Amino acid sequence: MIKRLFAIFVFLFSNGSIAQDTTALFEQANQHYNEGAYTEAVKNYKAILATNQHSTELYFNLGNAYYKLNKVAESIYYYEKALQLQPEDPDVLHNIQFAQNMTLDAIETLPQTQLASVKQQLLQQISLQQWSYAIIVCIWLALLFFALYIISRSPLRKRLAFIAMLLTLFVGGGSFFGANASLDQKENVQYGILFSEEIQLYDEPNARSEVAFLLHQGAKFQILDSLQDWQKIRIANGAEGWVKGAAIRAL
Repeated sequence: MIKRLFAIFVFLFSNGSIAQDTTALFEQANQHYNEGAYTEAVKNYKAILATNQHSTELYFNLGNAYYKLNKVAESIYYYEKALQLQPEDPDVLHNIQFAQNMTLDAIETLPQTQLASVKQQLLQQISLQQWSYAIIVCIWLALLFFALYIISRSPLRKRLAFIAMLLTLFVGGGSFFGANASLDQKENVQYGILFSEEIQLYDEPNARSEVAFLLHQGAKFQILDSLQDWQKIRIANGAEGWVKGAAIRAL
């Protein structure tokens, strides 16, 4: 559970005194955790967050501390924050399963097509910056192969240069669409964690409409829309509903 708790944790700051203070806070937090003083550990970890420093290790340890305090929503929230930085981290994926077992809602994930699954994995593993670099590299390579096509006198070399240029343009086009999908997901797809103990979700943004289903603390969902004090959300099995006045913390 705390496999990574005592891992070396280094922050890079331009101000040496801040780095020293932050490292000391992290070490104190780890010591509090080891002694079972989980509330004090949380305070120190959050003091580091207050300096606007973020890392998978910090969020992971915060999730662990909240898990020990039996605070399911906080635990899942910080594990999810860790996964935003490293989506495939095995330690975080392992521990978040324990936290999700504490929730009351057994939400099955809506099955994805193989194509959608591959797309999601690519968007998780390749950042927008990496897509952008790929586009730039492909443009330069396409120009290089085009130049080789122009100056080559051998028909074979011309053919090879032309084929290489087409393949590079194809990869560049795929990277362009990948960058657009990554940007769209980053700007338009918003997830949240429920901190209210229990909420009712309605078919419409109206308390007189039918109750669609109930949702409990720690549930993760996608925030689809908002209307005045109402928010429309979708859970992993595809069910949607409107909620008002819920304690929601966006990821």
